[in-house]
Amino acid sequence: CSELYSNLAEKPNIPFHFFLVGFYGKDVNKSFQNKLFIFRGHPLESIIDFTNRMMLNFPQYEQINSAKIPTAEEIAQFIKAFQVIKVNPIGDSRKLKETDSKFNKFSFELCTVKDKSIQNELLRMNYQRFTFEIDVPLPSFRPFCQLKSMKCDKISPIEMAIEQIKKKSAELQQESQKFASG
Repeated sequence: CSELYSNLAEKPNIPFHFFLVGFYGKDVNKSFQNKLFIFRGHPLESIIDFTNRMMLNFPQYEQINSAKIPTAEEIAQFIKAFQVIKVNPIGDSRKLKETDSKFNKFSFELCTVKDKSIQNELLRMNYQRFTFEIDVPLPSFRPFCQLKSMKCDKISPIEMAIEQIKKKSAELQQESQKFASG
């Protein structure tokens, strides 16, 4: 029992959340202007808490309440704005919950309606997966890092459904193994 307590005290297993933050507009500081960054949140910090913290740090900025990354035309209309999107680290699924793991690749999926006239709900949806890469793995000495690259892939609704089933199946298998091992 004392060994378990010591392990918890020395290395708490509290996960970090990561956020994609974009700063847009003609009056934004040049070092941040129209650039995207991955930020590491505080342990257990939700997207709402992180966004509120950003609003306190950048009170003169307008918040963009959308998960869609703005186009060049939309960016040109902003004076000072920021956007926050929760992203997931990409890596070994066993390490995703470990606080000492470092990540340099992140992703998020965006689901939009492509054609409301299509009766089948699954077929009228449009899925995109955005993948981001940074130079310095997070967490590091800095709480954020500028994007090195961004990629967007379109995913068919069937592929998305299969991926979600596989992901949930793996999570269930992992939990059942934990339960079985005591």
